Amino acid sequence: MPTFNITIQSPKAYLTAISGITRLTPRETELLGEIIEFMHVKRLTVLDDDVKNHIIKIAGFDSNKHKSQGYYNLVHSLKKKKILKQSTNKLTLVPMIAPGAVLQITFQEVTKPILQEYTEA
Repeated sequence: MPTFNITIQSPKAYLTAISGITRLTPRETELLGEIIEFMHVKRLTVLDDDVKNHIIKIAGFDSNKHKSQGYYNLVHSLKKKKILKQSTNKLTLVPMIAPGAVLQITFQEVTKPILQEYTEA
């Protein structure tokens, strides 16, 4: 069974490649890519206030009256889609999304259709 390891350099490209699994909108993909890149550069394992402030600045949420509300709406949406998980006041990315994740594609063996097996018997 052939197996292919695909190395993708950018978090946004990785998120686009697995978009069928994550069901993220283009805006969520862009912002989550920024979160992953920022966490990788700063060597963070949890989303903290530095990540929040960076995303508020990048996304343009700081022009709103309630600037952190846009960030919290994003976090809520990502938790609902099971991209972020929260345990005892720590908000982390699921391992599939964490920096350094590798996309591996495996093709299944083609089997005979059930109808063809039945007619041959």
